[in-house]
Amino acid sequence: MQTDFDFLVIGGGSGGIASAIQAAKLGQKVCLIEHNLIGGTCVNNGCVPKKIMWLASNVYHNFSNARTYGIKTNTFKLNWKELCATRQNYISNIHNHYNEEFEKFGITMIKGTASFIDNNTVKVDDKLYSAKYIIIATGSKPKVPDIPGHKLGLTSDDFFKLKSQPKDVVIAGSGYIGVELACTLNHLGSNVTLLLRRESILSDFDHETAALLQENMQKDGICILQNTEISEIKRLDKKICVKLKDQTKILETHNVIWAIGRKASTKDLALENAEVKIDEKGFIIIDENQRTSNRCVYAIGDVTNRPALTPVAVKAGRHLVQFILGFKNEALKWNLIPSVVFSHPPFASIGITEDKAKKEKIAVHVYRKIFRSIPDKLESQNVKSIIKIITCSKTLEIIGCHILGPGADEVLQGFAVAIGMKATIRDLNECLAIHPTLAEELVLLDQSGDPDDNLGLIKPEEQSDG
Repeated sequence: MQTDFDFLVIGGGSGGIASAIQAAKLGQKVCLIEHNLIGGTCVNNGCVPKKIMWLASNVYHNFSNARTYGIKTNTFKLNWKELCATRQNYISNIHNHYNEEFEKFGITMIKGTASFIDNNTVKVDDKLYSAKYIIIATGSKPKVPDIPGHKLGLTSDDFFKLKSQPKDVVIAGSGYIGVELACTLNHLGSNVTLLLRRESILSDFDHETAALLQENMQKDGICILQNTEISEIKRLDKKICVKLKDQTKILETHNVIWAIGRKASTKDLALENAEVKIDEKGFIIIDENQRTSNRCVYAIGDVTNRPALTPVAVKAGRHLVQFILGFKNEALKWNLIPSVVFSHPPFASIGITEDKAKKEKIAVHVYRKIFRSIPDKLESQNVKSIIKIITCSKTLEIIGCHILGPGADEVLQGFAVAIGMKATIRDLNECLAIHPTLAEELVLLDQSGDPDDNLGLIKPEEQSDG
C-alpha cells in the first residue's frame, strides 16, 4: 500500500521541521520521517545542549571569582548528573513542543529510516510513501578517523552521554566544535589538551581574532599542541594512551573526543535509486534553489555543502517551500551569515574577514581595538577582547564585523541587521554609546583618534577609490 503526500520531508532536524511546518501552514499534505529523536543534532547533540553546558561553565567560573566583588562563598561543587538532568529536561520540553506543532498543523509523523525506491517514492519498513516534492534534511554526523583504536575516542554526540565529568580530556580538532568543548570543559574544571593539525584554531574565521582567542585559551589553562594529530590510541588499565604523529611523546588521559569535522548523513537513503548526485565529499549537490539532480527532490541543511548552521537550515527550509509553491521567485541569498563560537569569551563574526579581503584584493579600511573588558580587569584575568570592523574603502560601508569578548554572542545580532541594511562606519558613529559596555566600542571605533590603533578619523580625501 502506498500513501501519497504533497510534501515528504526526510529528516526531523531544524531544517526539516521548518520545511514541514511551513508547507502545512500553506495548506499542503505533509509527511515528516525521522529515525531518531525529533529535533536533530541541534536540539539533541548540538546547539541546545552545548549552550546549556556553556552557561553552566560560565556560572562555575563566576563562582570562582565571586570574592572579587566582595561576595563570600563557601565551597561549591559541580554535580554533573544534576546538570545533565536539567539539560535533558529542557530538551524534552522542546520535543513536546514539536509534537504539539505537528498535531496542530496536521503533519503525519513517521518513525523510521527512509530509503528511495524510485524518483519520488521512499520506503520505511514495509510501507511506501510518495510525494510531489521530497525534501532531504537528514543532516550530518561526526567524523571519526580510520586509525588503530579510534573506537576508544568519543564523538561530540557521545559527549552528551557522559555520566560523569571528565577529569581530563584530549580533544582532536581546531574547528568551532573542538574549541567550544575545550573552553566549556576547562571552565568546568577539567584538564584539557587540544590538538591542532595546523598552527591555529578556527581557520575559517578572522585570523587575528582567532589568534587572540587561542592566546586567551592558553592563558586560561588549556594545553594546545600545534601541527599534530593522533596516529594511534591504546587502552592501558583505566587510562588511554594517545600516540601523536611525528612525535615521540605519548599522552595519557581518561577521555579522547573527536572534533575533526562532520560528514553528510546519506548512507541509508539509497540516493542512486532516485538519481540524486553527491559530490566528492559525500554532500548532496544542489543548485541555487536547493534542487538536486532529481527535479522532484530538494535538499537543505548539513546534508548539503551549505554552511552547517541551524538558522541557515531553517531559513532555507522555509524559503524553499515558499519558492516551490510560488510565493518566492528568487534564490536565497547567502552573502551575510552571522555565526558565534561559544568559547570563553565568545567569538561572534559576520561578513568578510581581513585575510579574505587581502586575498581577493578588495580595498578595505580595518578598524580595530584590542582591550581588556571590565570583568577581566576586575578579576585579574589576563585575557583580551577585540572589536574589528571591515569597511569598503570607497564607501565606508561595513562588510565585516568580528567580536571577541563578553556578550559578543548577543551583541552581534543587532549589528548584523545594520550591516544587512548597508550601514557605514559613520552610521555607527552617529549612534550614542551605552556606557560602560563592550558594545559601545563598536560605535566608537572611528572616534578614538588613537593613531597607535589606526583608529583616527579618515578624511574624505584620504579614502581609496576602491
